[in-house]
Amino acid sequence: MNKIQTNIFDFIEDVKLVNIDYSNIPNIEIDELLSQIQDLINKKVLERTDKYFRLCLSFKPYVIKSEFSETYMLMALAWSDSAIYNYIFENGGNKLSTEKYLNICDSNGAYTKRAWEVFNEDRSLTPKDLMKKFDIKGHIRPISYANGSKEDCERALNVLIEWNINHIKSLSELQADNKYNFIRIHRRKGEIESTRCMNGECIGGIMTREVAF
Repeated sequence: MNKIQTNIFDFIEDVKLVNIDYSNIPNIEIDELLSQIQDLINKKVLERTDKYFRLCLSFKPYVIKSEFSETYMLMALAWSDSAIYNYIFENGGNKLSTEKYLNICDSNGAYTKRAWEVFNEDRSLTPKDLMKKFDIKGHIRPISYANGSKEDCERALNVLIEWNINHIKSLSELQADNKYNFIRIHRRKGEIESTRCMNGECIGGIMTREVAF
């Protein structure tokens, strides 16, 4: 199988995004893949997240040595809320009414409450205005997805690429299947997801708050 994820983020400034051939990544059956993800979580190489390790693979993940320690990091681009707003905008959302644009963003999993509040205060705002107001493009940046030895980070790289290309499902499907529960953060009843933020906040800060729960 020729593993290529379509490039949809080539408009983002300062982040080089291209069509990348991932055919060198080994195929892993789902049960073995989940076992490896579980092992990496248990070793604290990966941290649980509400986003199920969903990546944008038109930015090539890479392993780099930490600046102030002997450990390594896996850097990758997240499918954050800001990425969803960008994706919808660049794939026809810029031509839609603001209502339709926000509804589609919402249906794709982005948090829209703050955007609706701003739009309802000024109904003349267009999708382009919202993109500018919340500096969406400015907050799509690679973050550290794994920390540990070079070997563990390289294993995490292969596992997460294979997961995203061949196995990851829609958010509703993942939430409905108990076998994926170990990936998610277990929250107390009534506790909201701190990931839900429309102000373009850095995904790195978002993940830090997730891990804190």
